Amino acid sequence: MNRFFLFILIFGATAHSQMTDSLFLRVVLPERDTIQYGAARYRIAASTNPANKAFINYKEVKVYPTGAFVGLHYLTADTTILHIAVFSLNGDSLSKDFVFLKPVAKVYPADEIYIENVSVPAEDMWLTAGDILEVRMKGSPGQEPYFDIDGVESDIPMSEVMSKTNGGTGNYLGRYIVKDGDECADVTIQVRFRKHIFSSERAYSQGKI
Repeated sequence: MNRFFLFILIFGATAHSQMTDSLFLRVVLPERDTIQYGAARYRIAASTNPANKAFINYKEVKVYPTGAFVGLHYLTADTTILHIAVFSLNGDSLSKDFVFLKPVAKVYPADEIYIENVSVPAEDMWLTAGDILEVRMKGSPGQEPYFDIDGVESDIPMSEVMSKTNGGTGNYLGRYIVKDGDECADVTIQVRFRKHIFSSERAYSQGKI
């Protein structure tokens, strides 16, 4: 079950306990007023009285019988504002704004081995046999990174995306085809560069598998 729909079910008890309050807004995701986030979209989870109307970025979204509502915020610029609002039947309203900032790219020395980010998977995913898990990351060019799925598979190779003019781009791609019997829960993807015989540079995905 998708964890956001699980949120809808679990949140029911809280929402019904607040039924006497005709207007409230509780935001679960985002967890902070200002968020640095590098992916293209961000999942939203909140709740209100089931009788209220809810809007995410001024677009109405479904309020479930539990009072929960979910949605997506798209990061189309370096700074974006997420606006969440709820309206009661008598026209009263509550709203909250959140600021999303895209991380500023760090400048690394030419001889440094680094992993800047693991951009994919950026969100939680449910996969079954035959599905393809795609992992993307950015780091120092000319390396041979691997990624691991804890409890499933290790040392899955990634290939650098090459440019016709500049050679190595520092952008890497790896894929894994899910097999029958593969099993894991809430696992982040680990990406590794081998720096030396006994050390590695490591980074982890934002999304879980």
